Amino acid sequence: MAIAEITQSERLFPPSSSVSELLSELTGRERYSSRAGATKPEVVPTVVTVPSRGKTVQFNYLDHGEPEPSWFAPVLHGFANLVTLSDNWDGEGAKRIDSAAINRALAAIEQLLPHDAPAPSIVPVPNSGLQIEWHRNGKDLEVEFNPNGSVEFYYYDEGTEEESEGPVGAGFSNVRDLLQRVW
Repeated sequence: MAIAEITQSERLFPPSSSVSELLSELTGRERYSSRAGATKPEVVPTVVTVPSRGKTVQFNYLDHGEPEPSWFAPVLHGFANLVTLSDNWDGEGAKRIDSAAINRALAAIEQLLPHDAPAPSIVPVPNSGLQIEWHRNGKDLEVEFNPNGSVEFYYYDEGTEEESEGPVGAGFSNVRDLLQRVW
């Protein structure tokens, strides 16, 4: 299938020296207006090294040039502790924590937590999955990432005795409000 060439009259930007200069300056990255005096920071692939149980664990992430969230270091340390668990870590035959479950949990934390959120506890579960948990202000929220890909939650409010559990829902819709209550 042939593609017709755009004629001069159909072009969005008529040729001029200022438009030519602008087009030559554009890159594949989105930028803020230079008139505002700021550009969007370049995303830099970064490796963070975390020691755990006599081993070194490396986490790859994309640094957007912003300050690290308050939960960043505690969360990485918690995940490093999971990664360094060996088979039979519970003394009852539990297998190592599933790497796909770890990756899903890391992605969820990044998606769910604002910069100033309290860090969750990172807890292994015997089925090779893991939980991220908050126990604050008489409220408990646990989100379990299973090796089969399912993600479930449990919530309990000591003051009202409200209790709920189930799948987290698309985009974690079933836990977003609960997170705000726990914090």
